[in-house]
Amino acid sequence: MPFLTMSDGSILDANRAACEMLGRPVEDLRNIGRDGVVDTSDPRLQGALEDRARTGMVNSELTMIRASGERFPVDMTSTVFTGSDGRQKTSLIVRDISARKTIEEERKATTEKLRKSLAATIEVISIMLETRDPYTAGHQRKVSRLAGSIAQEMGLPGDAVDTVRMAANIHDIGKISVPAEMLAKPTNLSDVEMEFIRMHPRTGYDILKVADLPVPIAEMVLQHHERLDGSGYPQGLRNGEILLEAQILAVADVVEAMASHRPYRSAFGIGAALDEIERNKGSLYHPDVVATCLALFREKGFLFNAEEEDEHPLLPPARDHIGV
Repeated sequence: MPFLTMSDGSILDANRAACEMLGRPVEDLRNIGRDGVVDTSDPRLQGALEDRARTGMVNSELTMIRASGERFPVDMTSTVFTGSDGRQKTSLIVRDISARKTIEEERKATTEKLRKSLAATIEVISIMLETRDPYTAGHQRKVSRLAGSIAQEMGLPGDAVDTVRMAANIHDIGKISVPAEMLAKPTNLSDVEMEFIRMHPRTGYDILKVADLPVPIAEMVLQHHERLDGSGYPQGLRNGEILLEAQILAVADVVEAMASHRPYRSAFGIGAALDEIERNKGSLYHPDVVATCLALFREKGFLFNAEEEDEHPLLPPARDHIGV
C-alpha cells in the first residue's frame, strides 16, 4: 500500500509502493514536496485540507502526478499525528483508482448509450401513435415538455426528469387498442365506449411491462389517470400509493388536454386548464405539482407553442376535461 509521511507540505518519507506509483525515488519526493505530486489545481484539494485541519483526518478523492507528468485519480486517507520529535505530521495512505474510474466511465458511457436508445425508441412509438390519431397529434409531445419542466422545477434528479419526459411521450400508448373511429368520434362517447377508453392505462402498462424497462415508465403510464382522492382509474389509488412522477404526468396531461381542440369540442384554453388544477389542488392533484405548474405558466411564461397566447372561450365540460 503506497504510504507517505509529510509535514507542512514537505515529504519526509515514502515507502517503495509510493515511489513506484509516482515513478520517483524517495530523494526526489523529498525535494519536490507535496505540491510536486498532488495536482494543486484540483478543486477538491482545498476542501480536503480544510476538513483535515478541522477533524484531524480526511478521506478524499484527489489527483496526483507521476514523474512522467501523467495525472491519475487516487483515493487518499490523510491523518494528522504527533511524531516522536513532538512535531505535527501527516500520514497519507494512497490508492490508485485509475482502473476503477475507467470502469465507471465505461459504465456511464454504456448507460448513456442505452438511455439514448430507449429515448429514440420511445420517440418512434410516439410518432406512430400520433399518425394513427391526428386529433391528438402532438398531445404526448406537449405533455412531455410540460411534465419534464415541472419535474425539473421541482428539483427531481436529471435521470428522473428524463424518465418523466419519456413516459409522457408514450403515456397514451394503450389507446392503440381503441378503434380509430372511437378516438375521432365527433360526439360524446357512450358509457360503454367510455369504459373501453378507460382501459388504455392498463393496456399501455401491459404493453410496456413486457419490455422490462430499467425505469418505471410502465408504472407511470398505468397511474397517469389516478387521483389523490381515489376517484381515478384504473386502480383507484390514493395519495402516497401514486408515484410522484405519475402525479406530475397527470397534471401535465390534464392541462394540455383542456388547452387543446378535440373532435367533439373546442379547446377550453390555458386559463380554464389552470383553474381546473388549482381548484382541485390537494383533492385530485398533488399540491406541489400544481403549484409548480401554475408558476411555470403564470410567472415563467411557459407555452406549449406560440399559438396558445390566444385562448379559446370556455365551453361546457366534455369527456376528457380531466385528460381521458
